Amino acid sequence: MIAPLLLAAVTHAPVESPHDWHVGANFRTDFGTHPLRLDVGARMGSIDTIVVLDPMFFTDGQHDLDALVDWRFSSRGYSMLAGWRTSIVALAGGHQLQQKSVLGLGGRLPELWDGRLRVQAGFEATVLWIKHGAGLPTDTLSFESPRHVADLFNFGLFLRFEHATGF
Repeated sequence: MIAPLLLAAVTHAPVESPHDWHVGANFRTDFGTHPLRLDVGARMGSIDTIVVLDPMFFTDGQHDLDALVDWRFSSRGYSMLAGWRTSIVALAGGHQLQQKSVLGLGGRLPELWDGRLRVQAGFEATVLWIKHGAGLPTDTLSFESPRHVADLFNFGLFLRFEHATGF
């Protein structure tokens, strides 16, 4: 019973609004962030602006906030994303802020329910540019040692589910 409904939803051509608002959840494998995050955004044509919030900050005192732009460059749903992530980490001396750039590639899976439910899978990489606060000295991008370099870069996969409504 469920399979025919899903098949009909996937094969039905989506009525895609050139503009929409969306909210969703995304799951990730990146060890630098929590595995579940929430996002809200607005899409205008092929450009999607997204703010990603961390609802799991209460588990360990770390909070991540992303501001992303996702550009769909292909009619098949492939896109590039770029943005900025600020991580706030609770330490004994206070809170340390970590500033990271985000770059990634994504691909949309078939849309469901006339385009109101969208799924995107992708890959992202982050570079830690600066750490400051918590009574510690400011630390910037540096290639002092191989261990230090490994701490500057994070790679991960993500799977984003969004509910969209046109405006």
